[in-house]
Amino acid sequence: MSADERLRRALDTIESAAREQRDRRELTERRLAETEAKAKAAFQKEVDSAVRYADHMAELNRRKKEAGGWATEKTLATKDNVMGFGIEEDEPKHHEPKFPQSNAHERTESTAAPAPRRGRHSRRDEEFDDEDFSNNTWLN
Repeated sequence: MSADERLRRALDTIESAAREQRDRRELTERRLAETEAKAKAAFQKEVDSAVRYADHMAELNRRKKEAGGWATEKTLATKDNVMGFGIEEDEPKHHEPKFPQSNAHERTESTAAPAPRRGRHSRRDEEFDDEDFSNNTWLN
């Protein structure tokens, strides 16, 4: 092997190492840019959320000051709430059962539950009168 061949081989080795280093640097910079973009988007979301929270708290404090310093439920409620009067107010708008209910449509007539047993002194519904207190002992 002559000196020229060794020099060319050494220069090729140096060139390939420099190319690999350049490629790695580009890859690192690209990943850094992607990570910075993701972080910027995430921080922007947090900033937007914090701004909304600050606006909301400022609105609540404004309402509290308008109410003379009292932070009541009515003061802090949104202004588009309309007070209802009468029967509708007592009944919940969205009634959800507390316990899971069985599917009544899946029952057949043969598997229907038997009628509830009546107590010894119970009356039938058609005979019952709400205003009849004649058989109560406390009236004697």
